[in-house]
Amino acid sequence: MKKITAVLGVLGLLAFAVPVFAQYAPTYPYPTPAPAHSCSSLSYNLYRGLSDYYTGGQVSQLQQFLSARGYYQPVTGYYGAITWSNVAQFQRQQAVYPITGGVGPLTRAAIARVCGGAPNNSALFSAYPTSGQAPLAVAFSVNSVGGYETSRLSIDFGDGQTGTPQTIYCFAAPCNPAMTASHTYAAPGTYTARLMYQPPFYCPPGLYCAQVMPAPQVVGSVTITVQ
Repeated sequence: MKKITAVLGVLGLLAFAVPVFAQYAPTYPYPTPAPAHSCSSLSYNLYRGLSDYYTGGQVSQLQQFLSARGYYQPVTGYYGAITWSNVAQFQRQQAVYPITGGVGPLTRAAIARVCGGAPNNSALFSAYPTSGQAPLAVAFSVNSVGGYETSRLSIDFGDGQTGTPQTIYCFAAPCNPAMTASHTYAAPGTYTARLMYQPPFYCPPGLYCAQVMPAPQVVGSVTITVQ
């Protein structure tokens, strides 16, 4: 009788213990689309060692974005090793090369894409006119404020044709370096011209990497309506 009572007592303890252990089982969140409240507009180049004091609070804004994406990211206002590692992982996931762990123009554009925004569309890429009768000659402007390598920029005009913007050289100050391209749309329709950036191939020192070029990134777009 004592043995039966002891067995029942052990089973009873296990019955209470299982829910307790299950309640505290660790979970590992996967990156999810960032909620709107974490999608702040970043404008500073951020790197390890910076803090909110020198960036107007943008280090904390970056950390809030990373935390909302599911990374283990305390919001401290200081760009330390954890933030650096998380940014590097984000760059790998978004095919932003080279992977530096710092936030520059390409990483800010990737953050804007994740947040559903258009990265610098109006500031970086524009066209005139955007509507008219066929054949319609359109002049495209690419401002260098995006910080992209100009040799890696191209334009997909949206009608099956592509082109390379040409740099405007300035010989008298003040200068606003920019690039231009022109294209004629022969047939009526609505076209989406896209400014494309080809990231360079990058392989960390000491590692063997397959020679696969990263996919081109859309860094600006404009709609052209041809009647």
